[in-house]
Amino acid sequence: MSDPIVAQTNQELAAQQAQPVPTGDEQLQAEQHTAWGAYDFERCIVIFSRLMELHPDDPTYKEKLVTSYFNRGKQYEDQGDERRATQLYYSALALDPHFTPAQEAAEQFLSKVGES
Repeated sequence: MSDPIVAQTNQELAAQQAQPVPTGDEQLQAEQHTAWGAYDFERCIVIFSRLMELHPDDPTYKEKLVTSYFNRGKQYEDQGDERRATQLYYSALALDPHFTPAQEAAEQFLSKVGES
């Protein structure tokens, strides 16, 4: 908060809590497991994108984001939405051009299109 009185009041109230109030970062850290376990890869994409912003030097979040793009792409492919699946594979490859599963999935889609 930019107002020093409000900031001090909030700090004092937070200190009086029996349990610490989690920060946004802590909430994202906790929520990532729930989203991953539920195969909610759209939510994972949002979470890992934000965690990458907060922790740009941590390669773990980039890896998880790439994998989330790929997994959500596979879900779309299984639902028959190959256009959306390809967009997500491309998003994975934009972050990691050497992510083999996304390369193979995108190539497979392109070969299907070429056969049509």
